[in-house]
Amino acid sequence: ISVDCNINKQDEDSKKCYESQVVYGTVDEFAGDWLRHHFHRKDIFGQRTFQCAIVDEVDSLMLDKGHHVVYLSSDTPALQHLNPLLALIWATANQYSKVESGHNIEQKYPFHQVVLEQIKQEGLDELTVLQIAEETGLLTNGTVEEIQRKPSLLDEKIANVPADKMVEFFRMVETRFPSCQFALHSINTDGSVEELNKRPPRESGQRRVSLLLNGGFCQYMYFDKNSVLKAVEEDVRRFLHFTPCELNKSDGSCYIPGFLSDLVDSKLKLWIENAFCAQSMEKDHEYICTGVVQNFMTWSDGLQQFLEMKHMFKLSDMTTITNYMSNVGLLQKYKNQIYGLSGTLGQQAEIETMRKIYEGIETCQIPSFKRRKLFEVQGVIMKDERRWIEKICEVVVEQSKRAVLVVCETIKLANTIDQALKEKVKNKMLYINNNRDNSVIFAKKLGSGDVIIATNLAGRGTAQAFGRAARQGSPGSAQLIVCSSHLSKPLQLLILTNMMVVKEIRDSSVAEQLSSYVESDLPKIKKKEELFYQYLETLDLLYKSNNKPSESDVSALNEFWGMWLLTKLNMEQPITEDLGNAMQKLIQKESPFSNFHYYTAYGSELKEKKKLSESISMFTRAINQDPCWAAVAYYNRAFASLTSQNRNQDPECLSQALEDLQNALKSLDLYCEQLKVTHKHARQEVMELLSSYITRFDLHLQARATVLISLKSNIHQAIQKIERARRTGGFVKVDESLVYFLL
Repeated sequence: ISVDCNINKQDEDSKKCYESQVVYGTVDEFAGDWLRHHFHRKDIFGQRTFQCAIVDEVDSLMLDKGHHVVYLSSDTPALQHLNPLLALIWATANQYSKVESGHNIEQKYPFHQVVLEQIKQEGLDELTVLQIAEETGLLTNGTVEEIQRKPSLLDEKIANVPADKMVEFFRMVETRFPSCQFALHSINTDGSVEELNKRPPRESGQRRVSLLLNGGFCQYMYFDKNSVLKAVEEDVRRFLHFTPCELNKSDGSCYIPGFLSDLVDSKLKLWIENAFCAQSMEKDHEYICTGVVQNFMTWSDGLQQFLEMKHMFKLSDMTTITNYMSNVGLLQKYKNQIYGLSGTLGQQAEIETMRKIYEGIETCQIPSFKRRKLFEVQGVIMKDERRWIEKICEVVVEQSKRAVLVVCETIKLANTIDQALKEKVKNKMLYINNNRDNSVIFAKKLGSGDVIIATNLAGRGTAQAFGRAARQGSPGSAQLIVCSSHLSKPLQLLILTNMMVVKEIRDSSVAEQLSSYVESDLPKIKKKEELFYQYLETLDLLYKSNNKPSESDVSALNEFWGMWLLTKLNMEQPITEDLGNAMQKLIQKESPFSNFHYYTAYGSELKEKKKLSESISMFTRAINQDPCWAAVAYYNRAFASLTSQNRNQDPECLSQALEDLQNALKSLDLYCEQLKVTHKHARQEVMELLSSYITRFDLHLQARATVLISLKSNIHQAIQKIERARRTGGFVKVDESLVYFLL
């Protein structure tokens, strides 16, 4: 029998591997190789079919990680244009905070700015508002003249204004300008919010703006999540512009290519929600950081980028998922020819779920070879985390003559227990990350007094965690120590001190999760995989119509498919017609997604093939669609034009090349400006704390800026040579160099 293993192999080695009769490997590798075979057309599997699978950790692969999806990375360079927008969203979301009452408030604004923003009426300006403030006693007599002479005095003059003066001022504003009414609030010493100008319910159609007063400053108040999201969206859209458009120099403006407008409009609210989600997510509880956010995992819909900005890590570009294979999808290909063992898959609900997912599969119970000798110590419930930590330490120290394993729910709690045991036990090891080299922990034979603190070992229920004790007939004991403050408030009231209730709740929760998985998650996975198979059929057509389609065509079709998933997946819209239209556009050499970068990429391929006239036509199409971002198209059109005439360049050719290079510089200025916008907005939250500290985020943007500056320098030199050729009546010799030589 020939045997091989598919882990860490290059394509050619993988092909040879799958010629063996038996192939060992991880489910990720099998799924990845399937995608390389069908999506990347690597012919990895050859003639191999899905005959039989022997699965280790059956419960983990088929239930706990059944919805786990493998996908091969797909670069979508156009989405790099979204970085300034994501940074703007992050900076805007960080201007909002929650007070003790649960209300959301925005940053502080001087009272006159709020009035001018809310009441846009002819004749109302800053001076008029300040004069009303002086008339009502908010400002003392003569203050307005002082401020006119020295505007910087304003903040000082209004810092300690009493709340009753602010109420009187806003009452006068409402009288003179009844189009807008204000609800004024203050925070009491107990944290509660009090409305200072209560009134009967407002008349229909009359707008009322809620404000929290702080001296002469105001903070917008929002009483529900949707109000906050709407306010942030309005703030963001104020700085958002879609190109082609006139470029103004307003500080912080964000320019996005017009072909991405539908994506932005459909996803903006979700991105804003994820910015707030990233704010509240807890490191080592909901995600981990090891210099990057979450090894081997990428959060979607901007959440990845917001977490990277939160920690000032290297900023990754948003991506589209164009290929995928779930554990369930892969294993279902083996039908009922799946074999494996599980020591924890004993609950009836779990067995029934398995049968629903994998039709025709049979299960049986096999008695253990040795009787299990596990003694379960009576579990305890501690009311607060301090006592919970103390109790765990007490139990560990009491067991000093044995080896002890402490299993925690999160990395954060594991680190907390590790610190608490620091002075209490000598031989202590922390095991919290599967991505690290844990060979030292595994290789060492455990002895009395050894303590391992771990997490992510137990999946469903306590059976798996308890299964770590009393292995293979050896005696052992286990105890459940619960901190009630780690549970939701309804559960805290429910469990009181009854440990049986805790286990029943856990079992009930597992049953609900399995039910949700079958009824909700699984249909979604199947729907996406059915759509993917439809897309693979379209990809087949592209390869059949052209034995080796151009890279730009394959990339454009993949991009269209990825964008379709982002914007239309949940619209219940059939994809067949859209894919057909995309193919027709490619045949006509048009971008299926209206992305002008396609014309630049295809033009570059034609230029490499010495088809200069056709390449110039493609570069021109990119320029005509959006000149704002056409730096590379301008640059390459100048290169192709000069090359095509070689030593016979006429004055018109030189003038056109010169104009193209100058326009390329203007476009590169926009690229550089948007890098600065990204840096400014993302850095805003940590500016004071890390003002002198260079982060990975800074280094990453500096590297991108260096490439742009080097290209600009190269263009300046080219412009000088063309101008010299025009003056002397000579010609320009064009050489092609690798980008490394431009740096």
